[in-house]
Amino acid sequence: MDLLAACHKTRQIAASTLEESLREALAKPDPVTEVALRDLWLAKLRGAKSIYPDGWYMPPPHGMFVQFATDEDPSRVNQTSNRRPEAWPRNDIYLDRANGLVSAYASPVDRDTGMIGDFCVMLYFGKSPAIQTHLAEALKLDAEVFERLEPGMEYADIARITYEQLEAHGFANTVASPTDPTGTNVGHTLPGADTGWTAAEKAVFAAGDWEATKNMMSHKRLFLNTSEHAKIPPTSGHTIEPRPEVPGHPELPAAPYHTMVFWREGTKQFITGFSRLFELAGMDYMPKIKN
Repeated sequence: MDLLAACHKTRQIAASTLEESLREALAKPDPVTEVALRDLWLAKLRGAKSIYPDGWYMPPPHGMFVQFATDEDPSRVNQTSNRRPEAWPRNDIYLDRANGLVSAYASPVDRDTGMIGDFCVMLYFGKSPAIQTHLAEALKLDAEVFERLEPGMEYADIARITYEQLEAHGFANTVASPTDPTGTNVGHTLPGADTGWTAAEKAVFAAGDWEATKNMMSHKRLFLNTSEHAKIPPTSGHTIEPRPEVPGHPELPAAPYHTMVFWREGTKQFITGFSRLFELAGMDYMPKIKN
């Protein structure tokens, strides 16, 4: 299978199973906790036999997280790093169906190709015009970065463009990445998308040790930071995933919209996959982006 097609398929599984999980949870009158939604989503992901049982981005447990907040206090979704235990799903935090914010992420991996299909989205069930505008601008920013990308750029160029767009919107990027030597970035490459896997790497997959496998995939990434001067290969893929916040405005949530860019012989494609989830949450104000 085409490696980028495998990535897209895997990402679509993450999106569709999250939608199914939310619809199922919202159809019942029972309170919904972060852990309950995470576990329901995990069960549906594990029902997809084309992917591994857990995601590659661990911690958090299972390579995924779900966080709830409200428009009165969005601090729960304003995490600088989701690797810390205090950011992991809890049993005592409940979804507010009228004013709630949901931050959700999964990192499934295709069994046949080893391609990752990371998916991260923020949903909002409330009516605050300030938050609605903020979320729409955050997704628009990713699209603006995509439009400025050109074949042969360095990954440092993508980071520079992203920071320029963040500044233009009055945003700051609050990502803290302990695996990035620079400490922060606006995304990373899709490991294996340009070169495939070496014989030694395939042996790691075959051995079945998920700790070793996820670490191998993590270490194979290049980060989109201002120090990475490798050029975008003609056929490859990378994420665009800043976490826009507005300095001095803690009433607005960090707004992570994890998008991807696929390159095929220098032709670019923007990957989102949020539309059905936006429809479910009543977010008709979000940009309409084709991909």
